[in-house]
Amino acid sequence: MEPIEEFIIFSESGDRLKEICKRLLEVCKEDESLLARSVLRLIPAVNSSISVTVLNKLIFVWENFTVLQSCDEVPLLLELIRTVLHSYIEECVLPHNAGSANSGYNIDESLTRSQRALRLMISVCQFGRHLDESRLSEIACLLQTILFPTSAECSEHIEVSALAGTALCNLIILRETDLFVEYQKLCPPDVELRFGHIAMISGILSISKGLGEQETHSLAPALMSNILKMCYDDLNTYHSFSCLLKFLRSHLFVDLLNADTDSVQKSIVHLLWLKIDSPVKGVSELVSSCLQVLLRVCHKHVKGCVPLHQQLIERVPVTGCHVRSHLKILAVLLPWINLEDFLTTSPHFITKLAHCMSVQHMVSAAAKVYSALIEKTTLLLWQQLVMRAFIQALTSKVKLTRNNVKEYWLPTTLTKLPKAGEVLMLELRNSTDCSQGVLDVYAACRYRAIQVQLPVTLLESSLVSGNDEVRLAAIEVICKPPQTASATVNEEEIHLLERYLAYNLNIDCPSFRRCIKASINSHIDRSCHIVTNSKDANAVEYIVNHLSWLWQLLRESLVRGSNYQRKETVMDLCISFVKKLSKLYQELSLSDKQSLLHSVTCEEKPRCTRGHCSCSLSQFKSRVVKVCLLDSSSQIQDLGLKFLTLHVSKGFQTTWGDDNSYILDNLSLWTKYITSAKASEAESGAKLYTLIVSKAMKEPHKFFNEDVIGQIEQVISLAEKDHTSIVTSLHVHGYLIAVRQVLRHTPYLSTLNNTQLALLGKRLISVCHRSATLVLEILSAACDNKEVSPSFEQMEVAVNELIERALGGPVLDISELSERVTAWCWLTLKEACSLCGAITLSSEKYKDLLTQTAADTIRSIFFSTLTKCRHRGVIEGSCEGLLDFCAVMRRSGDRGLSSLPSSIINQVLDMSVRSEDSASGCSVTRRSGGFPLIIQNVLASHPSNKQAISTVVDELLHLTHDIASAQKDDTTDMSQVHAFNILKALVTDARLLYTMRSYLARVTIKSIQAFSSPVWALRNAATQLFAACSLRMLGQRGEAEHRSAGTGSAEFFSQYPLLYTYLKEELRGSNSCRRPAQLYPLLSLVSRLSSPIHHVTESNTWLILHVCRTMKPFREDILRLFGHPLYGVRVMLPHCVIATVDTLHEMVDLCSALFSFLNATAADANLLSYLSSSASSTSDTSARLRLLRVLLRRTRLFLLSAICPPIRLTQFWLQFMR
Repeated sequence: MEPIEEFIIFSESGDRLKEICKRLLEVCKEDESLLARSVLRLIPAVNSSISVTVLNKLIFVWENFTVLQSCDEVPLLLELIRTVLHSYIEECVLPHNAGSANSGYNIDESLTRSQRALRLMISVCQFGRHLDESRLSEIACLLQTILFPTSAECSEHIEVSALAGTALCNLIILRETDLFVEYQKLCPPDVELRFGHIAMISGILSISKGLGEQETHSLAPALMSNILKMCYDDLNTYHSFSCLLKFLRSHLFVDLLNADTDSVQKSIVHLLWLKIDSPVKGVSELVSSCLQVLLRVCHKHVKGCVPLHQQLIERVPVTGCHVRSHLKILAVLLPWINLEDFLTTSPHFITKLAHCMSVQHMVSAAAKVYSALIEKTTLLLWQQLVMRAFIQALTSKVKLTRNNVKEYWLPTTLTKLPKAGEVLMLELRNSTDCSQGVLDVYAACRYRAIQVQLPVTLLESSLVSGNDEVRLAAIEVICKPPQTASATVNEEEIHLLERYLAYNLNIDCPSFRRCIKASINSHIDRSCHIVTNSKDANAVEYIVNHLSWLWQLLRESLVRGSNYQRKETVMDLCISFVKKLSKLYQELSLSDKQSLLHSVTCEEKPRCTRGHCSCSLSQFKSRVVKVCLLDSSSQIQDLGLKFLTLHVSKGFQTTWGDDNSYILDNLSLWTKYITSAKASEAESGAKLYTLIVSKAMKEPHKFFNEDVIGQIEQVISLAEKDHTSIVTSLHVHGYLIAVRQVLRHTPYLSTLNNTQLALLGKRLISVCHRSATLVLEILSAACDNKEVSPSFEQMEVAVNELIERALGGPVLDISELSERVTAWCWLTLKEACSLCGAITLSSEKYKDLLTQTAADTIRSIFFSTLTKCRHRGVIEGSCEGLLDFCAVMRRSGDRGLSSLPSSIINQVLDMSVRSEDSASGCSVTRRSGGFPLIIQNVLASHPSNKQAISTVVDELLHLTHDIASAQKDDTTDMSQVHAFNILKALVTDARLLYTMRSYLARVTIKSIQAFSSPVWALRNAATQLFAACSLRMLGQRGEAEHRSAGTGSAEFFSQYPLLYTYLKEELRGSNSCRRPAQLYPLLSLVSRLSSPIHHVTESNTWLILHVCRTMKPFREDILRLFGHPLYGVRVMLPHCVIATVDTLHEMVDLCSALFSFLNATAADANLLSYLSSSASSTSDTSARLRLLRVLLRRTRLFLLSAICPPIRLTQFWLQFMR
């Protein structure tokens, strides 16, 4: 084939395309125009549907072969670019086409084509000269339309806009137009900045190296002003800071910095200080990078003034390291400062930093600070200034501190200072009750091949310790060897492991079991490594005997009557043990090692078992069936099924001496258990059947259709004709579980052709629909309106009437039959919905399994079940299937299928909140039944769809606008109650966390307003919603934690400014008296904020004043409430007062004023307690002395009035003096 023809028809890219292009150039090297014409043959006609592959070829050839850059046919390329961009604007940008009939696939294709066209345009602009001015002007207009659409509702695709910004800037330079003038036109100072402006600025920065001195001088201030403005805005924060980082690295910033150093530094530092702890994903890392670049640029170009890092380190309150933003700043600053001087002037810095390791959200920041600190230190300096606090943290009584220091600080220390391991071992061994610390250091050193000594007596005493963590550390020392060490056998350690391991297999703590399983798996890997690589026959035989002992221990631990913990641990270990030994057996080439290893788990007598008898693997599999698959715990059943699936061969044939005949006798138990009324036994039978289908049957299709699906259809058909038959009929939920297990965990569907798949899918969905319809019809028999959810009373009446009809008359005691019928209904309904989810998941791989009609049927099954059922277990069990269904529908390229989740939301909202008589669709339901879970799971199936979430939340908030007019109704649900319950479900869902964060302030305000409603149901729903919002905004903190551990008021109101305005208005005296019910949640929210005293010092008070809002406007209204008649209000007031004080001197003045007119009350006593804790966090001696004098006078009054108990005053003074 000729190179030209091959290039034209070739449809792939990569190395093959490069080879073809080189051959093409060799053929056309004598006639360059021939190459140009050959390439342009790729475009038979200019149209918007040109393929992405053709565009990729054009980009590749244009960027790699300069011959094209001067050819006369370039205008045709420009015409192609213009056509593609125009098509993209019509399909994806213009608002009147946003809802056109184009499918998701066509829109994605248009996006990809436009990106390739823009890349081609950038290349043309870089090399092209003297092009058609009118054509360039038209393309420039199209680029501006992409960047700055006229309607705010137009979609903005980030990738396309970014390329369009760079292309437009290149086009401006190519047309020899003043870039600053064009920028001022497109980005005027008073316009609201959007992503198009970010893309435009990014494009300018991309070509900044080619700009002249005059353009640089004009553009730099304007660019910096707009970049800072965009960074302060919460919209497009990540891309704004990416643009800022690009700006700081450009020569534009250097020129601007030299022109006005002080102003530029302050403005950028102010921004970075505020945003370094941004909750937006990725922004905090970008801000840290910006600060690093800023320090580097200022150090290089700014001379004659105080270095920037020195200015910043003076503003960071090193004594108050409990603020995460301060830690992130310190991590950047530490490489620039003198570490010895810093630690000498701040001797308690490491101790404070270690305290942060006990707060989960501070761990990563504190670890980065320590890592930056250890990079500059020496062993001597570390011993003098760091080691003492390090040992205190490593042996702390707080488990979280110990674990985090062990995980983050210890590896960093040993990596940088290997000799610190020996120093730590010596220091810890000389201390009392530090055995766990010794073991942790020894294990870390041993893992890194650092030579240290550990006495065997200490190891043995640790293995018999009453502390779980000490025993676990000792087991990890034995089981986790260094990766770089040679394969050796330590017989003393193995002997200790054999002696004490059995006592640690049934510990209740899940984390202990998880760690011990990881340790033993590492030990098995080490043993296998020794067997494979060791040339010492005695060592190999010793390890094989040790493996025989371990197998015997696991086998004897798996018996009937063992507790859950032991079974779970043993089965996990058995799965990995047999898997690793099977792999090792196949890899060994020496026959003597094979036969030796063969004796570990097979019936043959081992060569040396040290008195232990062997158990064959086949016998153990039979035991797994009896003990695990027939266990009442679903987790143990799953582990048993996993073991048998992995280690039972196809057709139950023999593998490496393993006879599977023992297990076949137990498989017939599936017919007995699958029809059991007990859910656990039915699940056991279903999993046994799954094992049979996946391993035993050669042609399971006939058996699957007749014995499983046919049995379900027979029971359902009989029940449809006569409902009373379910009183004595078989339970079918076990068969439904079996079908679901087969679809998910076996390759059964791969054996069917397209016709069989279509018939199977139709049959299964019909079974699910008939089952769900039958159950709902039976349970609503006593309800007049069949469209509503029957109450539990009505369902009980319906079941009792059904039983009486089946038995031919009234029965005195029908409780047992009632339970049987109810269980039949609930379990059948739940498993029918779960099977629908399994069918939907399988349809992703097997398309013929699900059609449009079948998908509509599944949608109706979920909707009917979740809206007409009250059973919480059924609702929650069905939601997993609904989540799978919605996720698969959204991922499908079909427009009809992808719209089904949205139709479910609309149908739920129509039924619950939109209708004027929404309550008529449902009776009084606890927590709105399945409505919240439907919307929650539909939205969670596609959490990146912010538009859908925004629409739902806005509608729910609008519904709760006029809560005061809500009328009480004891017989039906209120639409406002449904709205609050749905909002609570959305707020508490971690999958929607980032999207819902922007709505938390509005939702919190609505919940507070509902506290004044006269309707109890509304107040109850609002209370739950308020609690959920508070937890999301402020986190969870125990009563025993220090007040400084909470969120600062400045930080809180900078993230939620809407709440600042609302709280300030509501806390005014007139409003709080008029709506006293709202006062408690208001004060509850304020009282959980910590004072700025805990977050800043007097040296950087300017930060509080300039960075964020303070609580001063609240103070006057809070002080007025100290005489409030409600005790609960008075108890919270001291917390609120503390949150309004910015400095300790201000606190002393406030206390003096308070104590001058307040009597000795319980609230006053609480205030004293919290004042002492606040005073203990500052080093300002003068303020502490002033507070001491005030507190002494007040304590005397308390002793005379006998209101505050002496014991409490004693505790208070001990805390203050400490």
